Amino acid sequence: LVAAEKICNARSVIEEYPKLGKKFWQRYRGTPERYLQFSRAVNAVIQGRLPHPLAQELDRVTEQAETLIQKTEKVV
Repeated sequence: LVAAEKICNARSVIEEYPKLGKKFWQRYRGTPERYLQFSRAVNAVIQGRLPHPLAQELDRVTEQAETLIQKTEKVV
């Protein structure tokens, strides 16, 4: 269930962030750095514990969201 929720969240970032720009982070109530830190940590746990196609999809969309944020926000 957590994997499905995080996939949905990452897809929201991918879809909404380009439309809203910096306003996205006000809605998210966080920073790009915090989002990346949290999404990487959750993804790592799920990858280690869930041998399932959902884990593969989470890894894919997490990477896609990270790339988008890193290119736009200049964060690592």
